[in-house]
Parts: sequence; C-alpha cells; structure tokens
Amino acid sequence: MRTTRRRGLRLILPALVGGGMALSLIACSAPEAPASSITGFQERDAEHLPDDWDDVVAAALEEGEVILYSNQSQEVSSATIDAFAKAFPGIEVKVVRDSVDTLPNRFVQEYESTGDSPADVLESSIFEPVIADNPEWFVNIREMDPSIIPTLGDFPLDQAAPEHRPRSITSAAYTWTLAYNTDRVTEDELPETWEDLTDPKWKGRVMVADPRSASAYFAFHALMYESYGAAFGQGLLANDATLSESGASLSQQVAAGAFDIGGPVARSHSAQIREQGAPVEHLDLLPAKVSATTMALPANPPHPNAQRVLAAFLLSAQAQEIQCTIGQLGTLNAKAEGDCDAFHIDPSLEVFDLNIPQSVKDPVLDAMDLN
Repeated sequence: MRTTRRRGLRLILPALVGGGMALSLIACSAPEAPASSITGFQERDAEHLPDDWDDVVAAALEEGEVILYSNQSQEVSSATIDAFAKAFPGIEVKVVRDSVDTLPNRFVQEYESTGDSPADVLESSIFEPVIADNPEWFVNIREMDPSIIPTLGDFPLDQAAPEHRPRSITSAAYTWTLAYNTDRVTEDELPETWEDLTDPKWKGRVMVADPRSASAYFAFHALMYESYGAAFGQGLLANDATLSESGASLSQQVAAGAFDIGGPVARSHSAQIREQGAPVEHLDLLPAKVSATTMALPANPPHPNAQRVLAAFLLSAQAQEIQCTIGQLGTLNAKAEGDCDAFHIDPSLEVFDLNIPQSVKDPVLDAMDLN
C-alpha cells in the first residue's frame, strides 16, 4: 500500500479537522463548609468521597482554576466543562487545545523548560507516547490511594488502568466499528468479521484508516495482523482499498457514497451527520478490543486540589453520560445510565496497547506495502 494511485491504497486527507505521587493535596487554610454546599457531585457519584473531600474542594476553590490539555471532541468537551462550572462555580477550567502532533510536543517542551507540569490534567490518548517516555512525570493510577480520585471507584480497575498502561485512565471507551452506506449495502451483504473486507466483492468499494495516522489505528491493524497474518493487509491491497487519515473523514466519504464500507471508525465519528439524516450506520465486528480516550495526572500539577476535583468529575456518571449522549462514546462507569446503556463496554474485552514496538509495526506496514 502506498499513498499514490500506482496500485493498492491511495491517501485521502481529512475533510474536517474535527496522557511517584508528589501531590500536595489540601491547603491548610481551606475554609470549613457544610458538605452539601461544596461537594459538587450528584448523590450517586458521592459514594466513594473521602471524609476530607469538602476540604479538597475548598482548597481547589482557593486555587481558582485548573488547566486541562485536551484533544476531546469540542462538542463533548464544552458540554462537560459547562456541567463542571455549574457543579463547582469558582473553579475556572482553562482548556489548551491543539493538533494531534502539536499538543503533546507542546506539553513536553513546556515541562522540560520549567521542570514542572504546565497542565493539571491531560485528556487524550495522543499523550500515551509522552507517558511511556516519561513515566516519572505522571501518577501511577494502580498504586494511587483510591481516595485521590474517588469516582474511579465506580470503574473496573483492570480496564480503567490496565497493567500495560498504569499511568493513564480510560476516561471514555469504544470499540472500533465498520461504517457502511445504508443506501448502497444491503444487510445480506454486510461483513461478518473484519477478514471479510478482503473479499474480492469489495474491490474498489472499501476505505480503511491509515495505520500511520494515529497509534489507535495502528493498534487495530496490529490486531488484524495478529489474527489473520499478512493476508489481511495484502487483501486490502488487492481490493484497491483507499487510505484515510481521519475517522470523521472516512465516515463522511462512506455517507457520501464515495465508498460503500470503511473502518475502523468510532460511532462518534458520524454522530453529527447521522443526526442530519446521512445514510451511514455502524457494525460491530470481531476480533475486537477496547479503544480508549485516556486521562493522565501529572505528578506535580500547578493546581493539585483542582486537579483532583476535575479528574473526579470527568469520571463521574454525570460527565460520562454527557460523553455517551453527545459523543456516542462508551463508558466503564457502572453507574452511568440513559444513552450510556447502549455504550457500556464488555468487561471481558482487552484494552488496546498503543505503545507498539517497531518489530510489530514493520510486518504490518510490509503487508500493506507502506514501508
């Protein structure tokens, strides 16, 4: 597979442009206040709050702000921050956003220039390589006192912070799906497994995510190689599959009829256009693992108390339901209801490891003629 049209896959650019605990936790001068006035959480999210939580919130109010580096969907992020502002008035959330490539590099450069974290919370799997390269910068979630982020108690730890990824939390979860055009593909035609994308009947009709565009896409292709060997990539090549750098762009191309099927994509990639009536739907296929939007906690944040409050809120059932409703992202929080009922993640599924060694990457790229 190459990015030219000589043979096999061609590249289409996205049509849209759409991570040692050393926490000083509570300010000694925090004013006292009744629990009901400042806890900020709905009753269902308050089950695991420690006895000193009111003091933590009071100290966070004294800090006055919290800095979030995020690549989350703008629509989901705005709605979640609005809800946080209502729950914790007086703590301003300053969101730093940038491109997939620029934001992690910006965080590293700012950290290295000062020796301190510029952010309180990182929210995106794009920070995973930074965490892998600098583990000492981040809190080990599996070794952390559970009371630090109390709402994490509503998550299964082995999926929320699996052993291969102990320094970040699965703040949103989803499984990769196949997008298909409902006007062009009948139910009888639909693939039953990912391997079916290599069936010659799909020649010229399929679009696939470029494994080089994001570690999450590479993890998917690595799973396909693990399951089917080189035959999967070679089959895509034989079918003249087209590469896309973006799940949103891929979904738009399928909806427009440029391609009949495409993947892997998340349901959130087409949520908006489906609401507008676009003829695109999603199909769950095997083999599958869980993909994650992750949240990481720098070990030396500028606002340690506000860090705890924001992180706990982002993991609360209230915030997770916003993700489910607006972003159609899945959740591991057992208390989340409503639209989340359709997006709870099977606890038996493994979580993708996004730190992929070159020894795994090379055969995947070779099979797709991308090396």
